[in-house]
This record gives sequence, C-alpha cells and structure tokens, in this order.
Amino acid sequence: MPPLTRRRNAIVSGGDAVMARLKALKDAKADADEAYENLRLGHDAVRAMGDVQAREQAVMDTTASARAEAERIVAEARADAERMIAAAKADGAAALPRWRAVDLAA
Repeated sequence: MPPLTRRRNAIVSGGDAVMARLKALKDAKADADEAYENLRLGHDAVRAMGDVQAREQAVMDTTASARAEAERIVAEARADAERMIAAAKADGAAALPRWRAVDLAA
C-alpha cells in the first residue's frame, strides 16, 4: 500500500479524534495569529509613544528657548526705559534753572 493511502486510511480510521486535533490545530493557529497581531500593535504603540515623547521634548525645548528670549527682550526694554527716564530727568534738571530764570524775568 502506498504511503499516501496509508495516511488517508489513518485519517479515516481516526475519525473524530483526527478532526478534533485538526480543529485544535486550527484554533491554536488562529490564537497565534491574533497574538502576533497584538504584538505588532504593541510595537507600533511603543514606537508612537517614542515619537510623542520626542515631540513633547522638542516643544519643551522650544518653550524654554522662547521664554529665555522673552526675558532677554523684557530686560533690554527695561534698561532702555531706565536710560530714557534718566535722560529725561537730566534734561529736566538742566532746563529747570533756565525756566526759573525766564519765569523770574517775566
């Protein structure tokens, strides 16, 4: 008897037991495929989380840089304002004697 015929006879003679094993094998394969898909999704989620963290860090760096730039601009504006106030006070103090002289002459 050829080997293929022997296998066929073994399957037929095994009947329900062989079919139960085939169904169990099919179910196990479906479970393995589902687990693999979940694993792939997990890897995708980890990769996406890494991207989000990198973007978050870039935003934090940009925010810190922008804050530092804003603080520098405010400090320069204050210094300019203080210089203008000091110059205005000096001009006013220098002009005050002349105004008094004009006021007294009148």
